[in-house]
Amino acid sequence: MADDGESMLELFGALTNCLARAIARMSLDQLNGYEAEVLQMLQPQDDETVAANAFRSVLREIDSRRAHLFAQ
Repeated sequence: MADDGESMLELFGALTNCLARAIARMSLDQLNGYEAEVLQMLQPQDDETVAANAFRSVLREIDSRRAHLFAQ
């Protein structure tokens, strides 16, 4: 079972890196649209679920990218 858990963590890490790279290439308009979608998906989630934490992580990535765009 430990192998399954490690595999899931590796998969989650790879997906997180992939998503971070995709967000890093988004324009401000794309970020705004994507953020709206993520916020909509976050609404029905319990505050302490893994999904809610993942959505908040995506929102932090979006905020970081937005700050980078404004700094340019």
